[in-house]
Amino acid sequence: MKLIGITGGIATGKSTVSKILQEYYNIPVIYVDRLARVVVEPGTPALEKLVSEFGSEILLPTGYLNRGLLRKITIHDKLKMDIVTGIVWPEIAKQISRMMANLQEAGVSSVCVENAVMIEFGNYELYDELVVVTCDPDVQLKRVMARDNQSEKDALAMINQQMPLEDKERYATFLIRNNGSLPELRAQVGALYEEKIKNGTN
Repeated sequence: MKLIGITGGIATGKSTVSKILQEYYNIPVIYVDRLARVVVEPGTPALEKLVSEFGSEILLPTGYLNRGLLRKITIHDKLKMDIVTGIVWPEIAKQISRMMANLQEAGVSSVCVENAVMIEFGNYELYDELVVVTCDPDVQLKRVMARDNQSEKDALAMINQQMPLEDKERYATFLIRNNGSLPELRAQVGALYEEKIKNGTN
């Protein structure tokens, strides 16, 4: 089974690239951001650890994690962000391994994993191909501010928690620059499929 890693910075278009691969080319995609929500649902060990570290005020009245509040707590504090990472990521890794095993057993020839920080964590070495989705810094800033309704200061802090885009680009086996229209992005994803995924491996 061929493993394709999809990464890049916040708001560069990773999920759009993944969605195109899934909808147009029928490639299974494991979305790490979605798993990050699953592993902190009520009753999970990760959520219990987060509450132990940060207090019950990080919970909504429903018992679910208040992700917006936790973001505010960690956005300007690397130590607290590292604590969250140390709690959540081992649980995400377990989920990814389980899903990959199921896909391989089902005979899938290629699978994509979308993960914003696979280079930072060294996970990129596990993949046969590494797709880096990038864009111009000013485009990224505007997208973060618009998407998450953030001030410029907080948007920059979110961006700066990740590796600079130009550094990530050096790791790519296939680079997608997402500064233009959706049709332009689809054309780049089509080239990715033809060059790196189409023939797959079993």
